[in-house]
Amino acid sequence: MSINQLTRKASKLSVIFLVVSLLAFLGYKIYNRMIIDKTPPIVTAPESILEASVSVTDNDLLRGVKAEDNKAGDVSDTLIVEKLSSIDSENNRIIYYIALDQNNNVGRAQRTVHYTDYQLPEFAMENGCFIVKIDGTINIINYIKASSVLDGDLSSFIKYSFDSRLDTSTLGEYPLQLYITDSAGGVSKLDTTLVVVSENELHEKIRLEQYLVYINVGDSFNPYDYITPEGYKGTLEIDSNVNTAQKGTYNVDYFVTNSTAYNTYRGRARLIVVVR
Repeated sequence: MSINQLTRKASKLSVIFLVVSLLAFLGYKIYNRMIIDKTPPIVTAPESILEASVSVTDNDLLRGVKAEDNKAGDVSDTLIVEKLSSIDSENNRIIYYIALDQNNNVGRAQRTVHYTDYQLPEFAMENGCFIVKIDGTINIINYIKASSVLDGDLSSFIKYSFDSRLDTSTLGEYPLQLYITDSAGGVSKLDTTLVVVSENELHEKIRLEQYLVYINVGDSFNPYDYITPEGYKGTLEIDSNVNTAQKGTYNVDYFVTNSTAYNTYRGRARLIVVVR
């Protein structure tokens, strides 16, 4: 047999092999479509809104949810909570469920959960850090804390910004906003000011029981309730703009004057009141 004949024969064999391989591949694809299950499980969840505490567990969220597969039957044991949506203004979140069959087809469903005891995160202040002596220094984060009924301590996630550059060498008030977000997407903001005062205004100490309080609309409020026993010396004056009939952030400024035969000394403290 000549070299040309051998070459033609090899070419024919290559074409035959290619055709057979292509037919085998197409056959496998058709087999997959006909035999392998591509249908996801059907996940069903109760239509009613789930009323729950913020301490609800995934097991509680899964109660009453079922998953049924057309081949494997009940696959409810594969159900998990995939995620929860951000919380809305009515304290509702969407629960997203998924379940798998033996071929890893994913079935989905969702349900609404309403938190019965949810509250937005709250700030706390350890002392009156928002009144600063001129030319003084301050690290706001060292004095402000934040917590949530959902997550507990969130202090390390506090962010803040000033409307303008803070200059502690210049007397005045500097608008300041604090932010904190919990794991449900609930955002709390605290609009306040940092006050730079002269050294003379902080000579006398005024000690308060608290420096940041939350009250509800309509609650009674008495600024004298927040002064510690023997919390100051001298004559006390209070300047308060708190309106318990309207939501907002308010200030109560406490001023004390202590006069001696030789001089007059002053002191100042501030209570921030959030009416919600």
